[in-house]
Amino acid sequence: MYDSRASLRILRPPAGPAPAAEIPRETHFRPLRAVRARVTLGNMIGLDVAEARLPIVLVVDPVAASRHTMWRLLSRSFGVLEAPDARCAQGWLECRPDIDAMVVQRELPDADGGDFVLDLVSAQASVAARVVLVTRPVDLQTVLHSLAGWFFPRDVADQLMRECGRLAS
Repeated sequence: MYDSRASLRILRPPAGPAPAAEIPRETHFRPLRAVRARVTLGNMIGLDVAEARLPIVLVVDPVAASRHTMWRLLSRSFGVLEAPDARCAQGWLECRPDIDAMVVQRELPDADGGDFVLDLVSAQASVAARVVLVTRPVDLQTVLHSLAGWFFPRDVADQLMRECGRLAS
């Protein structure tokens, strides 16, 4: 059985913005190798993976426990990066242009989450088209529903939602 989580690592962004040439090689995401596997619901939601990588989601939330909960939910089907504030999120976006979506908490310590997203839209960042802006308490099913709808076929998205319900209970 193939477990894609073995090829993913949660990484922290460099201390400050750095050009891509200065970022250590180990901080770059490695796409999954060409494999054909049917993965069961126990390890990852039933996805057929063929020469692809998991969608990468950046979770921006100042509360570590909330980021951890979001990571536990999303890491079964997405590559997950974390940032505690807008400055760190901006660092991730500068060094990782392959980030596919973001989940942003509205109340950030150094910026308003909504303003941060508007800045991304005005800068025409590609990730700005796929942002989930959340407030407390975070509705995990709504977040997962949005992300799954963007990246997976409907039947797989439905499996993700059922799995989320099972994990929440």
